[in-house]
Amino acid sequence: MRVIDYRSLLERRHRRSILEGLSRAGGVIRFSELCRSIKMPKSSLEYNLTVLEGRGIIKREGGLIKLQYTTPLGYIFDSPSAYAYLGLLGERGERTESETETAINLLREEGIFFEKIVIVTTHRAVADWENLNHLNVEWCLLSDEGISRVETVEKSVESRLVELIRIYKVIMDCTSATKPATIAYYRLATRFKVPLVYIYEKKRERIWVISKKDLERELLGNP
Repeated sequence: MRVIDYRSLLERRHRRSILEGLSRAGGVIRFSELCRSIKMPKSSLEYNLTVLEGRGIIKREGGLIKLQYTTPLGYIFDSPSAYAYLGLLGERGERTESETETAINLLREEGIFFEKIVIVTTHRAVADWENLNHLNVEWCLLSDEGISRVETVEKSVESRLVELIRIYKVIMDCTSATKPATIAYYRLATRFKVPLVYIYEKKRERIWVISKKDLERELLGNP
């Protein structure tokens, strides 16, 4: 996937209005409904939709206009779309609760509930955490060597991340596994404009490495 320059698109008033209207509608809307909701002349709407389609950010199918990617615009414009979690998982060691469960529970306390949970880890770590089946996790498995290389993690995760950001408001969690995996997640989150969290396990504290506010500042120029 080519990286979309959201900031330059959002600097244009008409295009920003279109993307906001699409996001608030859940990513799909009819031409007539969009025209009415954002109060834009049909000729201007048609022209700007053509530009956005050429940039790969929307797609038109019949009478419907579809947003190609829910993240990051879904955060900026408060889309009603569901959330997905993309995390990492290390071996159990002496832990009684996985990093994944800690993160998900902390985010639930903030009112964030995940429809989809995807975890990147190793075969060995999955065997350690058999009790995670109740979370209905989708596993993305790498070798011990692979999860210890930045470029391998980045390459392996990118296609799955792109699938997720099309549908969901995605949150990435770089807490667990290896330092190279953490670096790879940071690079991917920065590139695709995805919120990123890190969890202090012992204190059960969450920090936003990349927050919704950070995305608003970067893409909208908000203070």
